[in-house]
Amino acid sequence: MSVFDSIFRVVKNKGACYAILIDPDNKNDELIVSQTEMANCSDVDAIFVGGSLMMDGRANQRVKIIKELSNVPVILFPGGANQITSDYDAIL
Repeated sequence: MSVFDSIFRVVKNKGACYAILIDPDNKNDELIVSQTEMANCSDVDAIFVGGSLMMDGRANQRVKIIKELSNVPVILFPGGANQITSDYDAIL
């Protein structure tokens, strides 16, 4: 099932979708792990991953961590077109 179909099904059944945003630019990798684990325990339907600034080159690794830990769809939510690179191909 595609991410779109999954979200559409949730909205159809619940009337709304509960999503959170995790900023992959945060340099505290342990916080990203705990945020993802809390999302798994909180009936979150999807996780948006993105931010307005990208201050280091570890965003792709953080997205991989979130995807590995998440029980729900992970959706890239970039702050601008310049944040989408071919590097994301490896994590999609």
